[in-house]
Amino acid sequence: MIRNVILSFSLISGSLFANNFDPNFLIEEAKKIELQKPKKSIETFVKAYYVSYPNRQTTTEIENAFQRVLGKSLNDKKYKLGLEILETALTLFPNSYPLLRFKVLYAYQQNQYDMCIFFADQIIKQLGNQNEIHYFKGSSFHKLKSYQKAIQSILKIKGTFEGKRSGYTILGDSYYHKSKLKLAIKYLKLAQKIKQSKDVNKLIDKISRELKVETNYELSTPNPHFSIKASSTMIDEAQEKLNDILEASYTDHSNQLDYYPPAPITVIVYDKEKKDFSSSLQNPNWAAGVYDGEIRIPGKELDEDPYKLETVIRHELMHLFLDSITRNSIPTWFNEGIAQYFEKPFSYDGDEAFDKREDSPLPKKFKKVLSEAIKKQKLLDMKVLNGSFMHLNDQQVLLAYAQSLMLTKYFIETFGAWKLQRLLRNLYQGNLFYVAFKKESDMTLNEFLQSWIIYQKKQWKL
Repeated sequence: MIRNVILSFSLISGSLFANNFDPNFLIEEAKKIELQKPKKSIETFVKAYYVSYPNRQTTTEIENAFQRVLGKSLNDKKYKLGLEILETALTLFPNSYPLLRFKVLYAYQQNQYDMCIFFADQIIKQLGNQNEIHYFKGSSFHKLKSYQKAIQSILKIKGTFEGKRSGYTILGDSYYHKSKLKLAIKYLKLAQKIKQSKDVNKLIDKISRELKVETNYELSTPNPHFSIKASSTMIDEAQEKLNDILEASYTDHSNQLDYYPPAPITVIVYDKEKKDFSSSLQNPNWAAGVYDGEIRIPGKELDEDPYKLETVIRHELMHLFLDSITRNSIPTWFNEGIAQYFEKPFSYDGDEAFDKREDSPLPKKFKKVLSEAIKKQKLLDMKVLNGSFMHLNDQQVLLAYAQSLMLTKYFIETFGAWKLQRLLRNLYQGNLFYVAFKKESDMTLNEFLQSWIIYQKKQWKL
């Protein structure tokens, strides 16, 4: 009897031992735990690869399994796990495009656009042109506001491609930011032929209005970070009055934020006599300048006092810096607050002289409006301040701008300008604003608001 038991055990052990060297058995076992235990599943697939000389069917099964597991980890945003699995996959299949592409996809989905471009270049060098890789490379350049390189990458897409509509949209928007308005409209309309979008229609309408106004405008030679676009009657005056201000502002903002946006930057100056800036382009009548992806200045501002003109330029240019750093992921209050905080050039004489940023005088009415709102508990909450100010009435707009400035001033002067740089760098790296803010301030936004109220009451003795 003992002999029979030993014999049975030997047969079972032998069967199990044999199965451990059967790639087909191992593959089936790995599939069973693929969803629940992806890491263990991959270990089993790898074992199946090595137990015997792999044939085409076995390697195809294993390569497909890697794709499935990587795709799921990407969808589940389990990036660390996915990258570990990808490293293993590429040791077995170093020239597999279906696997290599995940290097690009993981970087892109985590907003790591510089890395996405780096991996795209590696894959193109290794395997040659791939439409999908050119698309993600172009889209990454577009996200980074490097529009000429975005255009160059997207134009390399040939033949049929699932993302062709998105590619046309990127081309249209990139040509728009390069002041090539006719080409912008052409590609946006091609995108609309594939699938209609209200947002793209709005952009086409906007560009069409600008094209009507700017048809005879000239673009100056870059000098060195800016090109000025204006009519032939305005171009010389605009260059004379703006070039030095623009360069000085660029240098100052770059030093403050430790960041250098792509150049040349286009600044559009509209004719003084015409009402194109407000009527044709639908900008607010009170606006001294607008940043909507481009810096736009009404020509009448050139006749203003040089100090006021420089203030306008510095404000709008700061919006461009912030848009470039954060990829439009910054809430309105912080965007407007930073632009206001750094907008005034230092002044060394007169009633409003200051040589330290923290001593910059507040705009008129701000202290009165804020003091009343604090006393009456009528301050705007963070949810309102995070969104657009366009829907607010005049009184709310004034309060929103005042509150934005003072909250930002409190942040910078409490935590330091270096914390501002770190927070913006976090946004550049793809982190959400509330996560980056908590990391640098150790406070939630609502906690920060309450802390500022206590501080402001004490400062103004309210």
